[in-house]
Amino acid sequence: MSVIALRTRALPRPFGWSGAVVAATLLVNGANLGAEFGPAFLAFLAWTLALSITLTLRRTAPAPAPAPGATVPSG
Repeated sequence: MSVIALRTRALPRPFGWSGAVVAATLLVNGANLGAEFGPAFLAFLAWTLALSITLTLRRTAPAPAPAPGATVPSG
């Protein structure tokens, strides 16, 4: 997802880069089978929470109103 976020710029760039870092830490933490505590999972939860808040508060620009007298195609 981070690669897509960075290429399309659908998300703010810091989320793309930090998502890549969190994914790498999850991979390293998951490879350590003896790990009882998963700090990478806490980083993932924090990243998800921050992204959720950002997407919830993101404001989209309203669609421009048609010019007076312009016809809108139907269909």
